[in-house]
Amino acid sequence: MNILRGQVSVDKYNFELVEGEPSLTTNVEVKINEVVPSDEADKNILENGKIFRIEVPFALELDRFKIEGLISQIAQIEEFFGQPNELEVDTMRELSKPLIDYIERLTYEVTEIAFDEPGVTLNFESN
Repeated sequence: MNILRGQVSVDKYNFELVEGEPSLTTNVEVKINEVVPSDEADKNILENGKIFRIEVPFALELDRFKIEGLISQIAQIEEFFGQPNELEVDTMRELSKPLIDYIERLTYEVTEIAFDEPGVTLNFESN
């Protein structure tokens, strides 16, 4: 299955230091919504497959900091004409991986600067 991707968008990324006892929470979701072009001239692109907006809202609290935000991307799955709930688990992982990678990369870079030491490496495993 071929996936045509738009640019990854960092819609929100918030970093805060944690004082006191951290709650050590992890909440990472993957949401997928169908996108329909608003311009009639662009609707013929749907002949190649449906277009979706993939969103990954997240909130994590670790030992020294907490982060929350939203990363998104528009993607077209060629030759797929079904509903988002019909996508296979492996396809959902493939769609969300670049967005998860952005969260990991942003967190590494921000914590490296904030703590003036090697950054924190996150490692998400999908369920």
